[in-house]
Amino acid sequence: MTKNGYFKLKINLKPGNYIIKTKYKGNIVYNKIIVKNIIYAKNLSKKKQKSIKKKIIFKIKGKQYKTITNSKGIASISIKKFKCEKYTIYAI
Repeated sequence: MTKNGYFKLKINLKPGNYIIKTKYKGNIVYNKIIVKNIIYAKNLSKKKQKSIKKKIIFKIKGKQYKTITNSKGIASISIKKFKCEKYTIYAI
């Protein structure tokens, strides 16, 4: 626990919604948490130097997701309700 009363806990749960029950000195608190999907990609090729603040479109199963690269040239997207399986992702 930190000096401000915060407690950190590393958890390894599948994506979904969960309820956490916390007990401390006779008090019980319930909190809802959401574990989001994370997609890890490999076999990526880079033909140019990092591109900062460039528009990127990811195409996954026919749907397009638009984003902009950050200061390190990394583009990321947030997708809700994504099943855990293998996907082919194209950067346009």
